[in-house]
Amino acid sequence: MKKMNNRWQSVLLSLALFGLAACTGDFEDINRNPNQVTDDQMDALNYKTGTKFKALQSLVIPVQEHMYQFNESLSGGPFGGYIGATVDTWQTKFETYNPSADWRKWPFANVITETYTPYKGIINGTEDEVAIAFARLLRVAIMHRVTDSYGPIPYTKLESNESIYVEYDSQEAVYTKMFEELDEAIEILGRNTTLPAEAWSRYDGVYYGNIAQWLKYANSLKLRMAMRLSYVKPGIAQAKAAELTAQAPALNAEWDKTEARRPELAELDAKLQRFAEWEPRYQELSTAAASAKTARAQAEQAAAALEKDQKTLSSTDTALAQLEPQITACGEPNAELESCRKTIAGPKPAAGLPSPVGRYPPPAHRASQLAAHCR
Repeated sequence: MKKMNNRWQSVLLSLALFGLAACTGDFEDINRNPNQVTDDQMDALNYKTGTKFKALQSLVIPVQEHMYQFNESLSGGPFGGYIGATVDTWQTKFETYNPSADWRKWPFANVITETYTPYKGIINGTEDEVAIAFARLLRVAIMHRVTDSYGPIPYTKLESNESIYVEYDSQEAVYTKMFEELDEAIEILGRNTTLPAEAWSRYDGVYYGNIAQWLKYANSLKLRMAMRLSYVKPGIAQAKAAELTAQAPALNAEWDKTEARRPELAELDAKLQRFAEWEPRYQELSTAAASAKTARAQAEQAAAALEKDQKTLSSTDTALAQLEPQITACGEPNAELESCRKTIAGPKPAAGLPSPVGRYPPPAHRASQLAAHCR
């Protein structure tokens, strides 16, 4: 009996597992929102990666108005001596070293949070080496300003850390890691300078897909960071500058290519300038054309209404022509009708005498009596 129970238990367990597998075979399809875009749709035109690339560009110098205001106008500007507040009673600000908690989060916590969402989306979401090079380069461009402002920041362990807690790195460790990432990005971009601009122009708001220009920017950023070390780590600063000097011939060759296109670019700039000059006139003509189109539509409606009225008038004229003989006949004197009218009206009272009320009804009734008597 015990063996039989064990057999039945095995059979029931197998059936349960089979049913579970059958129920969950299309689990994802059943629970997918039909209005949500698919991964294939997101990959079209490189959209999924390109939009993240564009998001990182917008954080180097913030383009979002609130982040720009706090990070540039209210903190960087006053500390650099470029901007100052004129309201003396406004005490909780960066200038007085007493900003509110809401202000303090913008140049630090908000920048880090906004950066790592698109950054990780590229690093973990694609194998395109150019996209990864862009992500590395732009992370350095964004975060080197943060470490220059605050010193130690979370950096080397933040990329793979999914915890809400992360260890801070010293500024020296941060710079060391940034130089490594810049060298990696420079090497990849250097191998892809012939990549057609169309590959990234849709999402590149800075150089419109020109990889050679991004390579120059990466080297310029590396030189800037080397200069930041010139007083604290002069040996490293000199070594990094020497690396750039060694690459100068290749960079100059790319520069010569750009210079060769300068007449073409100048011609394009001239065309754009002419277009800008003609744009107000173009807008004026477009408005006039729209008004003329509206007036024409109204005229066509009026013409259609007039044509309809003319048809109605023509029909009326035809009907009147047909009725004209009858109208003429009705207008001839009718002795019998005149006799009826005199009978109803009766003799007129003598001058100065009142009209008998019963014999002479009110004028409103005479017509009806006349019509009834003379049918």
